[in-house]
Amino acid sequence: LQKKKDEQEEGNVDAKVNEKGSLTDCSLGLKWAYISAIQHLFKGWLIVLQNSVFLEGVLGYTIDFAKITIVMISSFMQTMFSVPFGDRQEASLTLPDREIFKEIMIKIGSFSSYYLDQMLPKIFTILADILGEFLITMDTGMKEKNLNMWQENMHWILLDIGHILVEEDKNRNCVWQRKLLDYYDEISEEGNDNIDICASYIDACVNTPQILTDTSDINLIIKIIGTVFAWCSIEDDLLKEYGTTAVNPKLCSTSLWCAKRLISAIGLHIQTSDSNDRFAKVSRNFTQTLTIICLNCMTCMDAIELLDTLAHTVRRETSKSIFLFSYLSEVRTDHLLVRTSLMKVLVEIGSVIDDEAKQRTLFEMVS
Repeated sequence: LQKKKDEQEEGNVDAKVNEKGSLTDCSLGLKWAYISAIQHLFKGWLIVLQNSVFLEGVLGYTIDFAKITIVMISSFMQTMFSVPFGDRQEASLTLPDREIFKEIMIKIGSFSSYYLDQMLPKIFTILADILGEFLITMDTGMKEKNLNMWQENMHWILLDIGHILVEEDKNRNCVWQRKLLDYYDEISEEGNDNIDICASYIDACVNTPQILTDTSDINLIIKIIGTVFAWCSIEDDLLKEYGTTAVNPKLCSTSLWCAKRLISAIGLHIQTSDSNDRFAKVSRNFTQTLTIICLNCMTCMDAIELLDTLAHTVRRETSKSIFLFSYLSEVRTDHLLVRTSLMKVLVEIGSVIDDEAKQRTLFEMVS
């Protein structure tokens, strides 16, 4: 009797384990089905937008494509900004969100480019509110549950910004959305792209992010860029003051990813634009400031990729930064996990440095 009882209990345990495994597989299946369905829906809707004028001509009446598109984007964003999407601990989901949702985010970026006058204010408001919430709680503190939710929200808005402002060209370089440049030319005619004011704003975002203020003198594109780097600056201050326990690795990685895309777009636009381009003129005045903040944290793969972007797109500004060598002097390259990638970047930066002593320092690190 005892033997039969033991066998029955073992069977019940096995059944529960199998049931739990089945539920997990079912949950994962539904998750990927959801992602796949959204991908196909957004892919189809992009084709509709690209042919919207033709469709209205065939149908004989107007359709509010803007309203429908904004609702679709907002619905997806509300899903992301509610409960964290699934269990972050699932072993089968080892890829970062920016890879899992890459195709969806690319489509959101394309959708947004059609209606930037509506999307940019929405994006900036969300970003500013999220950052403002964090600044308020820096002194008062935040409960762990609320902190986790806040980190999720910042994580997703940075992913949104990285795709709404930036796209990849055929060579996989990160460049400004084509329609964003046209939009910038339009709003610059309103007189809110004063070069000196924009540069001062970016400088304030990086150096005094805790007292960041909204101003009507700055256009939305510059405000969004500045606010992203204000958060990068705050994250860097937290890391320096309190150590690695003060920052969320996933969020830190997303911040660096977003910064890399913005820096690449800024640098490549400066390189390829003519002397009369307003956006390029404004950008030239704050690239040195952005280079400084980017050089402040360079130890993980995301950070090395960011340094690589600096070397490719704003190489001279990077080589001139006083922070470059103070940072490099503290890096022990013999213990760095991403040493090969860093060595490649150092050679590229060293090739444009005029100072022989600095060149020698870089090449000694390489050798």
